[in-house]
Amino acid sequence: MTSAATAPAPDAESDDTINGQRVYGCELIQQMGIMLALPQVGIATAQVMFHRFYARRSMRRFDVRHVATGALFLATKVEECPRKVRDVLGCFQHLLSKRAGKRPVPLDIFSQDYANLKDKLIRAEREILKELGFILYSEHPHKFILNYVKLLAPSKEQEHALAQAAWNFINDSQRTDACIKFAPEAICCAAIWFAARTLGIRLPSDASPPWWELFDTQRQDMDAVVQMVTDLYMRPRARFVKLDPPPKPAAPPAAPPSTPPPSPPSPSTPPLVPPSDPPSTPPSTPPSAPPAAPPSSPPLPSAPPSTPPSAPPSIPPSPPPPSAPPS
Repeated sequence: MTSAATAPAPDAESDDTINGQRVYGCELIQQMGIMLALPQVGIATAQVMFHRFYARRSMRRFDVRHVATGALFLATKVEECPRKVRDVLGCFQHLLSKRAGKRPVPLDIFSQDYANLKDKLIRAEREILKELGFILYSEHPHKFILNYVKLLAPSKEQEHALAQAAWNFINDSQRTDACIKFAPEAICCAAIWFAARTLGIRLPSDASPPWWELFDTQRQDMDAVVQMVTDLYMRPRARFVKLDPPPKPAAPPAAPPSTPPPSPPSPSTPPLVPPSDPPSTPPSTPPSAPPAAPPSSPPLPSAPPSTPPSAPPSIPPSPPPPSAPPS
């Protein structure tokens, strides 16, 4: 059954260019995961994050190489197989050097190049988390493959070969966006059908209902997945293509200068008329007397006059000193 479709990538390039960059990013994730000895579930989780991110964001704005590295680093945390930043960046630098035909040189963790790559890795991880809304769990078709093969393989001898071929098909399908367009059961059934056709193993297709309907899968979904993977096999080796940044939005046209509205005509001045005699007015009536004030309350008794303080008794002057006797 087809899963809920996501919004198409907002890119203006041709489908061939976009698909080539998807393949390149997923191959980079696969090779880095092998160098880091990651389990296949961790690699598959990183590839699903990669496809989910570019289903909503443009490859013009976000570099495929750094988003692939950020998705792998984030997937190691989600699947509980963490790796150090310097190990992830070391593998990334090694693969870029080999693809460019240069001699790989160990990455110096004290260099400015390492600091720049680390900053881009953290930024890519942050953008993935923000775009996916921290919903990072995904179900992979790998976990169904062994149970389905045990039910469908004609013999024990063919069971291992059928499971291995179907497993390889699923790993290849991760380089396409089939993982975000179809349910994992449909991808698993398509892998078993393709592997059986490749190995010449006959499956019980004459039963009613067909065997894929037992696993809640429609034939048209299987055909679509197989077509996507066979188109992948016919592609040349993917190479990185530097896409131009998105053009800046054009500025809105300037509004024409507004002309002020015409001023209303000034009212004409009326002609001067000599003042006429004022009309006679009737004699004015004398103003009525104001109402009498209410009787005032009786005055308060006045305080007794204060007695002035008595003057202190005068001190008599001291007598003059006796004069000295004549000599």
